[in-house]
Amino acid sequence: MEQTVLNNFDIVAAAAQSTKAVIEEFSVKANRYGLIMLQFLVGSANLPSVRGIELVETAPPASDEPE
Repeated sequence: MEQTVLNNFDIVAAAAQSTKAVIEEFSVKANRYGLIMLQFLVGSANLPSVRGIELVETAPPASDEPE
């Protein structure tokens, strides 16, 4: 399942100054193999840029096996 979270995001406009950090948070689910795929595409603002990614598990995964 594909999920677009930022479309034509302009980090300079979001920061409003060159020394300010911008943090964006998203809720996503891993695929059936436990993978989260990220794809960065060139937008109208400029080339994609990322300085860090943090993944935090917010709930234990549901068990597929009945107890």
